[in-house]
Amino acid sequence: MNIRFAVAVVVVALSSLAKSDAQTPKPGKNLLDNGDFSTGVAHWKGDGKAEVFSAPQPGATAPSSFAATPVPRPPLGGASVKPGADVNRSICITLGTRSQTFSQSFSVPRDTTTLKIKFRVRTGDGFVTGRETAGALQFRIRYPAGNHTFFDRKVARSPDWQTIESNYSLTSQTRNLDFAVEVFPGAGQLYFDDFVIEALER
Repeated sequence: MNIRFAVAVVVVALSSLAKSDAQTPKPGKNLLDNGDFSTGVAHWKGDGKAEVFSAPQPGATAPSSFAATPVPRPPLGGASVKPGADVNRSICITLGTRSQTFSQSFSVPRDTTTLKIKFRVRTGDGFVTGRETAGALQFRIRYPAGNHTFFDRKVARSPDWQTIESNYSLTSQTRNLDFAVEVFPGAGQLYFDDFVIEALER
């Protein structure tokens, strides 16, 4: 092969790759603090408690709850890496006769038009929801004026983590918003982890 031709092909290929990378949106900063609950429920308010699941020591008998506990997983988007390879901390909601809500306020970068919302959820033993049709949970974006947009989600009964994602187009240039999750009445537990909200467009 002609050397000049080979060099030209390599240059064109590298140029195309650079353009492709430039067109691919990079993950943004997580707008939520402590989205992985690595510091317990700091920055969050409302219901729920942080629980830590630790892998058993070699030769030890695993507790019954550990059988339903998944192994550590990679972070979502702008989420930070878990602080331990054998430890996961999540927020646990024990369903009961009333709805339960936890939330966090966050700031939106200037000129943001779209938010990407991502988090993980899994069910505990005996999970039952009173809203099989509409879904066991609802997450919301709330504005200072009191109006909000909500998203219903169903959750499959499984010990494995399920990832929930949704894009949300902002309806105003408000800089401060609330993100809230409501869990409806039922029985058993729901575990949540790895909350990430990213600004997709600026």
